[in-house]
Amino acid sequence: MGKLTKRLVFDLFMFIIVVSTLMHMDDSFNLVDARLDMLDSTVMSVAQASSTTNTRLMKLENVDFSRVLPVYDSTITVTDGQGHGSGVIFKDGYVLTAAHVAEHENLTVITMGGQEFLVVNQFISAKYDVAVLEVPGVVGSIEFADPETLQLFDTVIMIGTPLDLQLCGTITTGVISSLDRDIYHWEDAYQVSAVSAPGSSGCPVITMEGKLVGLLVGGPGYTCDPYSICESVVHVLETIEESDI
Repeated sequence: MGKLTKRLVFDLFMFIIVVSTLMHMDDSFNLVDARLDMLDSTVMSVAQASSTTNTRLMKLENVDFSRVLPVYDSTITVTDGQGHGSGVIFKDGYVLTAAHVAEHENLTVITMGGQEFLVVNQFISAKYDVAVLEVPGVVGSIEFADPETLQLFDTVIMIGTPLDLQLCGTITTGVISSLDRDIYHWEDAYQVSAVSAPGSSGCPVITMEGKLVGLLVGGPGYTCDPYSICESVVHVLETIEESDI
């Protein structure tokens, strides 16, 4: 093979390499462009999520912490040593909880500060899933919401002890979905979208101003779907009035 022929073959070989390289570079640039587009989309999604989160947080800016925090401190856990429920101190020495929580014997109330007090007496409503416990030594109070002012979509806060005693003081939020729900054995109950779980029964559901809307008495169980059933403040006040303790 002559020198000229060898030179042509070499040049052709180099040309093929250069063209192949340029083609791969073009594919690489396309891949980079695609990844940049994906990054832009991700950034936009994160920005939208952040905006949504900020909007939700803005809705909670109306919380009156001066009134909500005392309710948080008044939230308690009720246990018989085997299982547990939740509740709230509504005045010194007295606790509200669900009737199905108070049906057990040898009940102890555990405060948010970890103090334990024995329940010495209990009144269980014959009509509603509400109970009043007499617990000497507990200190706290709560205001009651005016049922006439409650509306659908009102934001509510739920404070309880779901699943485990170590989870005392768990806070979830939602809105009022219904003010007259008849479901299972509950009548004229409230439904809220705050998530609940076993162990939260009897916990307070309050307004953004810290006023009691009702007591949690039922929910989806371990699925933690966003709906919960509450005995209304009307039923709670009626039970307190009927109790002799």
